[in-house]
Amino acid sequence: PLSLEKLALIFLLSQLLQALQFTPGGIGLLEGGLVGILALIAISPVKAIGFATFCRCGDFLIVSIGLTLGLCGISNLLQEIPIDLKHKV
Repeated sequence: PLSLEKLALIFLLSQLLQALQFTPGGIGLLEGGLVGILALIAISPVKAIGFATFCRCGDFLIVSIGLTLGLCGISNLLQEIPIDLKHKV
C-alpha cells in the first residue's frame, strides 16, 4: 500500500501534468508523465502503464456520457421547434 505522502505526490504531479498539456487532450504526455511519476516512487512500469490506461479510459467514459447526454438534449430541443420554423432555417 502507498503512504498518504506518496498518494499526495502522485495527485499533485498528475494535476500539474494536466494543467501543462500542450497536445490535444494531453494524449501521450499525460500517460508518459504518469509512468514517470509512478517510477519515481518505485512502481513498476507495467503497473504504471495499467494505471495510466485506466485513467484515460475514465476520461473517455466521462466524455462519452457527456456527449450522449448533450446529443439527446439537442435532439429533444429540435423536436420542440415548430415544423414551419425548421424549413426556414
